[in-house]
Amino acid sequence: MRFLVLDDSPDDRLVAARLLRQAHPGAEVDEVSDPAGFERALGRDGYAAVVTDYLMRWTDGVRVLRRVKALWPDCPVVLFTGSGNEEVAVEAMKAGADDYVIKSPRTVGRLPLAVTLAMERVSARRRIEALEGHLLDLTEALDVGVFRATPGGDLLTCNGAFLRILGLESPGEARSVDLSGLLSPPGRADAMREAADGRAMARREKEIVRPDGGRVWVLISERVGDDAGRPVVDGLVEDISGRKQLERGLTAQAEELREADRRKDEFLAMLAHELRNPLSPIQSAAQILQLIPALHSDEHVRYACEVIERQTRALARLVDDLLDVSRVSRGKIVLHPEFIDLGLAVARAVETARPLVEARRHELKLQLPSEPVRVSADLTRLTQVLSNLLNNAAKFTPEGGRISVEAVREAGQAVVRVKDNGIGIAPDLLPRVFDLFTQGEVSIDRNQGGLGIGLTLAKRLVELHGGTLTAESHADEPGSTFTVRLPAALRPTPGGGPPAEARPSAGARLDILVVDDNRDAADVAALVLRTLGHSPRTVYDGPSAVAAVRESHPAVVFLDIGLPGMDGYEVARAIRADRDARDTVLVALTGYGSEEDRSKSREAGFDYHLMKPAEVEDIIRILRSVKL
Repeated sequence: MRFLVLDDSPDDRLVAARLLRQAHPGAEVDEVSDPAGFERALGRDGYAAVVTDYLMRWTDGVRVLRRVKALWPDCPVVLFTGSGNEEVAVEAMKAGADDYVIKSPRTVGRLPLAVTLAMERVSARRRIEALEGHLLDLTEALDVGVFRATPGGDLLTCNGAFLRILGLESPGEARSVDLSGLLSPPGRADAMREAADGRAMARREKEIVRPDGGRVWVLISERVGDDAGRPVVDGLVEDISGRKQLERGLTAQAEELREADRRKDEFLAMLAHELRNPLSPIQSAAQILQLIPALHSDEHVRYACEVIERQTRALARLVDDLLDVSRVSRGKIVLHPEFIDLGLAVARAVETARPLVEARRHELKLQLPSEPVRVSADLTRLTQVLSNLLNNAAKFTPEGGRISVEAVREAGQAVVRVKDNGIGIAPDLLPRVFDLFTQGEVSIDRNQGGLGIGLTLAKRLVELHGGTLTAESHADEPGSTFTVRLPAALRPTPGGGPPAEARPSAGARLDILVVDDNRDAADVAALVLRTLGHSPRTVYDGPSAVAAVRESHPAVVFLDIGLPGMDGYEVARAIRADRDARDTVLVALTGYGSEEDRSKSREAGFDYHLMKPAEVEDIIRILRSVKL
């Protein structure tokens, strides 16, 4: 470490040199008393600090200070003089002096401390400048824009990324462009105050237009700061155009998926409707054969009728499942809950599944509680769920297997367990067993197959009742167990039980009009009605139907909704507009059976709404209700 002391007083020069050596042992001190010595000193590599007298015969301290600072800007210079005053001190400090020490017995001892503090300030300033340089380099290397602005939105400083993101060439151009929308948007003051309270960053997204017309989405993060007593806003600007594009792509993809799902639902509904059209005449034809007494004695004819009707009903159930899946996924299923005994739903489900259970020679064990377990449920839908589980158990259990159905009340819940000793569920399939179209491994002939929609539908129907449906299957135990849990009801069943069903009867002879663009369906329906003792007439389009009603005033009209041109709703409204036909009973025949479809039928003037293929019992029930 080397110091330079300039003073033309030998005693003062000696005092200064001695004090510096004492404060910094081992340090070298160059003493200068004339111009030549000063020039030689300026030729050295530099000094840790310079101590100079203010008034010397050959120069003064301010000139020395300026020479030193011009050569070594960071070198501390301390004035050490006995002739100074406040005016001299101010002049020296303005010229860049680091400190000022008076030559007096009382203050001379301050010289080493003044020099040390000046050196430390220089060292600290160098560290700060190095750190600022490092931060500046780091900031320039970032892809994130960094800026400082006034609260009013005037740009003070920024990095290169800020300029690149905004499409600007230089800070000067940035200051010439109106950036108020970016740096001072409406409502920004409130956000800044909130950010200032918690020293948090206020964030917002904005799409900006560059000078070249290009658009870019940015995320702006800001915080209120202080710069020498004046408020400033420090912030970051991040280009999020890529993220926004990805979000738009995902949104579009989600919309496409929703549209595809909607089209799928429409397809399923249309498929089910179209499948019902041929089903209706097939089932009706089988029922006609069963209604002809002369054929009852022919065993082969009776067997053929049973096969046709059984297979038709199976296909109709499959179509119903397709429709129900579509309705559930669109939220179109409407339950009609009533307080029922859980045992009644179990009994009906067992009767529905009994043909398949008996055909596969299974042993069926039924365990019902001694006391009624009541639930608030749609009896038809709950029976559908339980019969689905029983049919699955029968299909996936080898012939001669065991199936048990247990209904109990547990912890305030009504519980039904359907258990079998069949092939069980593979571990990898168990988590997905209720997913749509999920199926286990089936044989090539698919005699255990299906569409993979039954369990999905069952689970969703149970959930609509506020319950759960779970599946269990263990590798060390054959078979599987499906458990339905529903909230148990406290209120007793009104009337003590379900209403007794009316016994079917053909009723009095009626004039009936059948309208269907499917000629086979219309003609077979007419044959069924004729076999029941009625007088039917058929037409195959809407205008003909309206004309036939005005001509003959039938007591009942069975009217297909899906007529081409003038559809069934229009025909019904036209009939209701005829004063002479206002008492005619209108029966809608359609493949659509949602609550919305039934509501549309009622609004059009229909009295009844039948799903294709219509059951003979339903037709008889309607005809019995007609008052002549």
